[in-house]
Amino acid sequence: MGDDYTSPQDNAILTILRTSEEVNNLKDVDTILDKILFESRSLSNADAGSIFLVDKNSLIFSYVQNDTLFKGESANAALYQNFAIPISEQSIVGYVAKTRQALTIDDAYELDVTLPFSFNKSFDEKSGYRTTSMLTIPLIAQESRLVGVMQLINAKNDMGQSVPFSEEAKTYIPLFCNNASVAIERGIMNRELILRMMQMAELRDPTETGAHVQRVGAFCAEIYGTWASRRKYSAKEIKRGRDNLRLAAMLHDVGKVGISDTILKNRANSTTRSSPPSRCIRSGVRDCSKSDLGTGQDEHGNCPVPP
Repeated sequence: MGDDYTSPQDNAILTILRTSEEVNNLKDVDTILDKILFESRSLSNADAGSIFLVDKNSLIFSYVQNDTLFKGESANAALYQNFAIPISEQSIVGYVAKTRQALTIDDAYELDVTLPFSFNKSFDEKSGYRTTSMLTIPLIAQESRLVGVMQLINAKNDMGQSVPFSEEAKTYIPLFCNNASVAIERGIMNRELILRMMQMAELRDPTETGAHVQRVGAFCAEIYGTWASRRKYSAKEIKRGRDNLRLAAMLHDVGKVGISDTILKNRANSTTRSSPPSRCIRSGVRDCSKSDLGTGQDEHGNCPVPP
């Protein structure tokens, strides 16, 4: 075979190590979730998947991917749905969170009636999707802290048919998730740190809220993602750009902390006396009527410098 031959098992481990390093370089929790879910689906050849994050005694639906239902930009709206599932044995993800054990289901519609959990068919009924095989894995960080649950749906064979998840997927995906869970926890901490900084800004300006900050970050990330994809940027470049831009956009009003209340809370129009000379955006000088360009303004007060 030669010295360069590597077995499929070795390739899988190398992929996990390389992907784990890439995930550890990301900062924003949404970008981390996107990367983890995409790579997990690639390793297991899964058609769809979702990630739920722990919030007290509930699991919050936080990220979703589905190659069958979501094409291109149509998936974006689904990313911002928000619902909670109790951590209990009644649901599949709740059962995995409670037991902290991975669970494999070959056919969601053929579950043993003696099991404590059941499959919720409402999503399939609304969307027309057919859930068959499922691989649900707890996301456990350092010191055995549960940060969430990842659920992969419908492993595909070479013919595009839904099949049970392979033994390799059952082995390697939990291994990848063990490393990725630490990155998720770090991303959550980064988000919480930014929101705490925004709470400081709220003390200065009550109109600023945490929800507004998160919306601005989400809008900026989506606008950039659409802009970059239309210009054929690579997926890796887009993910890195979204990661940095989302965090930067969420900090857009942090400067309010250092602004005087006299300026920050003055909602009235500035008087002519207190206003500094305006800068002409075309000529680049304070007052184009008095500049060395010798152009001045026309009779309507407009700058004659061509735009």
